[in-house]
Amino acid sequence: MIEQLRQTSWEEVVEASGLSRPQITAAARIAMNAHQLSRTKPRAGQYLSTTIRSHDQFNTSIYGLDDRYRGIYNGRRVIFMNEGDMKADGFVQGHLVDITSHFEGKTRTVERFMLAPYPIPTRCLAGYYPETNPLVHHAAVAEKSNCPASKSVAVTLKLSALQGRTDWEDVRPGGGT
Repeated sequence: MIEQLRQTSWEEVVEASGLSRPQITAAARIAMNAHQLSRTKPRAGQYLSTTIRSHDQFNTSIYGLDDRYRGIYNGRRVIFMNEGDMKADGFVQGHLVDITSHFEGKTRTVERFMLAPYPIPTRCLAGYYPETNPLVHHAAVAEKSNCPASKSVAVTLKLSALQGRTDWEDVRPGGGT
């Protein structure tokens, strides 16, 4: 297998990935290709969720529980939501919610995530990776690259039955510890 990879040219890798390689033209300018993007719109009652990394995270290595980018301290089980959506759907900052993903008739649920208002587009949510990874169905992948579709997950929210004290009671969106 290693020998086969060594014999694979860059062009073969690019073609297999579905990417397009920039071409240098005679005028020494790069000719870029633009691709049409599909627009995903959540169904009624659903949100479109994406995964994000915190300030003190590098890929899957988490070095602390603070995210100074977004004003989150001492915790990671947080879901960011548009403030207008929070009001319209009866949620308030600090509510604990259960998040359920919906893919081809199958559901997956993660429980007890704290809601935090954030300037994100309406009907969209964002949660930390890898905490929200269980929401991504194994068959939900990009067409050509076969990468998990972690940036576009249809989900619904409901108040968690456990609204009392949490293991992360000191998590304070925007307030520090």
